[in-house]
Amino acid sequence: PVLGVTPDALVYCECCGKGCVEIKCPYTHCNHDRLQACEDDTFCLTLTDGIVELKQTHKYYKQVQTQIFVTKSEFCDFVVWTTKACVIIRVRPDARMWGQLLQVAQE
Repeated sequence: PVLGVTPDALVYCECCGKGCVEIKCPYTHCNHDRLQACEDDTFCLTLTDGIVELKQTHKYYKQVQTQIFVTKSEFCDFVVWTTKACVIIRVRPDARMWGQLLQVAQE
């Protein structure tokens, strides 16, 4: 299969290695801070024990994992910007998820 990705940026630093960046500016939450946005069950982020995370069940998680593996990155910085907040979440490769995505792509 042929897979293509369009990360918003590719980055590199000596301590963290090669990474990609995905930026989202959700219109439905443009005037919310991160806590208000996380109260929405359909939002891509969740709050767990005071830590904001990208939901593994959200389509953006699959998008980010595909970008990590296609670009051979060590991480993806997932950025959510609103007028009230900017959240940056470092997402690491998830080999299990990538295996599932690759299997679906091959079918």
